[in-house]
Amino acid sequence: MKIAQSGSFVSAETILFRRFLHDCFVDHGDCRMEKEIGLSVSQQFDVERMNRAIESTIDPQQLQVLAKQLLQAWHSQRAATVWITREREQLG
Repeated sequence: MKIAQSGSFVSAETILFRRFLHDCFVDHGDCRMEKEIGLSVSQQFDVERMNRAIESTIDPQQLQVLAKQLLQAWHSQRAATVWITREREQLG
């Protein structure tokens, strides 16, 4: 089923997935850092490129692989942030 959202049609599954991701990030406070730091223009273009790739993918298996890669990258980034924070605290 396709639903009109922001001038385009997306699947109900896509909307649910977006809500899930939003809830995960907001509940864990990760949006706070994004707002404080902001994304460079290059990063914004990368995000948009990936958003379009996700939107154009209709193969469920391909979406699962992509979701797993994104989840791994997100957790790796969180772990790196924790490590850097600890290193700074030990030096300070």
